[in-house]
Amino acid sequence: MPNDGNGEANSTTTVAIVGGGYTGAISAILLSRMSSTPLDIRIIEPRQEVGRGLAYDTEDPAHRLNVPPALMVLYLDDIEHFSRFVSSRDIAGADPGAVAADGSLYVRRSIFGDYMAGEVRRHRADNPSGSRLRHYRDRAVSMEATGQGYRLALAGGGQVDADAVMLCTSHGTPSLPPGIPDALRDHIGMIADPWSKSELSRIGADDRLLVVGAGLTGADVVVSLRHRGHKGKILMLSRHGLPPNRQHDFGDVGALLDRVRRPVPILIERHGHFTSVRQVLHAVRRDVAKARREVHGADWRDSFDHVRDAAGVIWRNLPMAEKRRYSRHLASYYGSHRNRVAPQVIDQLEELQRTGQLSMQAGRIESAYADSRGLSVEYRKRRDPGTYTGRFDFIVNCTGPVHRPDAAGNSFLGDTVAKGFTRPDVFGLGMDVDEFGRAKSADGGLSNGLYVAGPLSRGYFGDIIGVPQITAQLHTILPTLLPDLTSPANARQPD
Repeated sequence: MPNDGNGEANSTTTVAIVGGGYTGAISAILLSRMSSTPLDIRIIEPRQEVGRGLAYDTEDPAHRLNVPPALMVLYLDDIEHFSRFVSSRDIAGADPGAVAADGSLYVRRSIFGDYMAGEVRRHRADNPSGSRLRHYRDRAVSMEATGQGYRLALAGGGQVDADAVMLCTSHGTPSLPPGIPDALRDHIGMIADPWSKSELSRIGADDRLLVVGAGLTGADVVVSLRHRGHKGKILMLSRHGLPPNRQHDFGDVGALLDRVRRPVPILIERHGHFTSVRQVLHAVRRDVAKARREVHGADWRDSFDHVRDAAGVIWRNLPMAEKRRYSRHLASYYGSHRNRVAPQVIDQLEELQRTGQLSMQAGRIESAYADSRGLSVEYRKRRDPGTYTGRFDFIVNCTGPVHRPDAAGNSFLGDTVAKGFTRPDVFGLGMDVDEFGRAKSADGGLSNGLYVAGPLSRGYFGDIIGVPQITAQLHTILPTLLPDLTSPANARQPD
């Protein structure tokens, strides 16, 4: 059953939002702020509160935002809104570890979750368009077309009718790392879901761990266990052995947001369109070298971030062979440089390495099996013909989510693909969409009244995983989509 919102509405357009994490929450908020007429916005989200999602629905004190508060922007006309929320709290007093060595503030992710949940509540109580925001605490499992729109079936047995649907789900569960057999999938020592608090709680203080993957999730797992007093040996194994990079000061946030929203990104304006990944690599190297010649100690991250800003344009213009080359050889390097972590997290990882508790290794798993002494894993180090064997009590899979929507373990997304309402983009990075986030059907046409936003649209929009990028995307596409949503043909009688 829905949690009721503002009371009864008149005949109005009904929009169902599937997924109530950051993308779904900010979509609902911005729709209620931008629309010139009332909307009936129905958010389908199984968590108790809308706005937290996987990333911010955590009470783990070791989980921090990987950017300062100034970059967590919801409203482009009030970019300091979250910063003021943080300033109203005694963050430094309650959490001294939030202040990095350079004086920058990296608050716990739960703080942003509190903020988002509060913003949703505030807009349910009152919003500029008089729209009704309702939370269906359930999970969508399938969808059918109706004469006027869509009917979504819920896991709990209910249904939601809507004139239009926005798909705002994010990450799928990770698949088993290559080399680990299906026979170990249900083994007590195999932690397939690194975001599960109950799963990680099974790890003892002295247990030996193999963490597969060295990105943000792997870093989260290691520092979380350290906070709980874990002292056992940890091997972090990844294909390229690339450690997480340290976050830095982004400078003028307004300028950064302007860059993100530019029709022609600065990198493209400077170098033109690229036809190969080698050209992109050479361009960013030239920009880093130029910056260092002009400013002593210039930070490579400032130049690299222009690649992030231009990712969607670069991706859409690369030939298919170059996209494959990127996926095979450079995706891990881009991820390592793009997905940086809070300085406090890097400090902890480096300390664990200095003490010998944590080691990082480039390599791949060859095989794994279980016996009475735990889990044995044979692995091969990068550029080393030898095979090594390690014994572990637990394997934690941090290889990252499955992005292909019909293989991500999300029955609803799989259903929309199976019925032809949507189709994966050619590389399985998300759903195939046009420049306004309108979903493409199985035959390549547009599915009327079906939209995709946030990480699920990365196949077209590129790097669309961070709060600033998602916010900028929605501020760009919603004004174009709203006239379609609010046309008289889309009006539905309230239920």
